[in-house]
Amino acid sequence: MPTAETYVTYHRQTYPFIDPTQPRLSCAGKNVLVTGGGYGIGKGIARSFAKAKSTNLFLVGRTGSILEQTKATLEAEFPGVRVHVLPADITNEVAVNDLFAKATADFGPIDVLVNNAAFLPAVSGLKDATLTDWWRDQVRGRNGVVININTSVAHYGVFPTYSSYTASKMAALRMTECFQAEHPEDVRFVSLQPGGVDTEMYAKFHMPDDYPMTDIDLPSDTCVWLASGEADFLAGRFVWTNWDAEELIKRKETIIKEKELQSMLKPIEGDLF
Repeated sequence: MPTAETYVTYHRQTYPFIDPTQPRLSCAGKNVLVTGGGYGIGKGIARSFAKAKSTNLFLVGRTGSILEQTKATLEAEFPGVRVHVLPADITNEVAVNDLFAKATADFGPIDVLVNNAAFLPAVSGLKDATLTDWWRDQVRGRNGVVININTSVAHYGVFPTYSSYTASKMAALRMTECFQAEHPEDVRFVSLQPGGVDTEMYAKFHMPDDYPMTDIDLPSDTCVWLASGEADFLAGRFVWTNWDAEELIKRKETIIKEKELQSMLKPIEGDLF
């Protein structure tokens, strides 16, 4: 049985196949929203979508000053991309509804949503959850992509003293799968394990000093690839950023047929409906 490190070729740095500047991964004409987009992995993801020439890039976070700094940096580096700052606490349902209503009213529907800061709080069908303005626009014919930043500990081993964190991430993984099952044609949901990236949050995990780190450009560029049509077959699945995208495509038929990269009790499988 393969491990996460042997499933396909394993990367810790970005590589040419997922380079966001390639025309086939262009996000021209797309509106992209990144929560927690002011620093860390969220900032890196925003930068990769700017590389991919997204038309409008929305940065969401609690601290407006940090978002403004990131906006200035991105606009200086990528003058053709319009960057918008939407300060909000995404644990506040009213604030989340307001920011989506404003973004969609001014610029049209959001095509790609990257949940980097946190996951959707409501355990319900997506139509009844928050982000209703975004949802209404999607059912008019625009297919959306939601990328939920997760973690390997949601499924990979047991970590004492991290019960709250691992349980919440496993719940987020299962919710992603449920949302995908509820709306298989309208929105594509993917969970992404971003790797061990050197951020302030990662420092809290107290990992060994010799733990091999992942370069921040890898999960950032992977998000752009996951938002492309090439990754349609990964709908509702959990993906490690370290996995070679081209090899995943070659494995497509097996992934779908064998129901790989989904949370289930193997070798026990079942379908209640």
